[in-house]
Amino acid sequence: MAAQCIMNLGRPQEALAADDEEARLAPRAHGQFFVLGLRSQAHLMLHEYEAALQAAKTSLKEFASSSTTAAIRATCLAALSRNAQAQEAVWTCRRLGHAPVHPDIWQQAWRPIVSPEAFALMGPANALYRDLWNATPEESAT
Repeated sequence: MAAQCIMNLGRPQEALAADDEEARLAPRAHGQFFVLGLRSQAHLMLHEYEAALQAAKTSLKEFASSSTTAAIRATCLAALSRNAQAQEAVWTCRRLGHAPVHPDIWQQAWRPIVSPEAFALMGPANALYRDLWNATPEESAT
């Protein structure tokens, strides 16, 4: 997928344009959850939290166990100061049980596959997610 490659180079705006073109060429392509997950990540890199959140929510409706998209959703909620929802999203991430939902592993997973520019663009989101993860109790009080 060209959009993923472009985003991994640290060019999220171009990745969104490539994604739009791919969607135009194959509007009913299989794996739309992946495309929407990619869009959520690109918007997150651009600090467009509401757009990232909407793409993540739509992606998770199709594929609820996507750990990266679930972590992006939690990060966006925290960035938008929706603290209670953000904590609930972290609990969802923890229930998924996939390694990439933990902030240390999420960040480690990125370093070998993306350019330094892309890694730097994800830095603020990684820090926000780590703070949210650490501030969220292990289990819901409800």
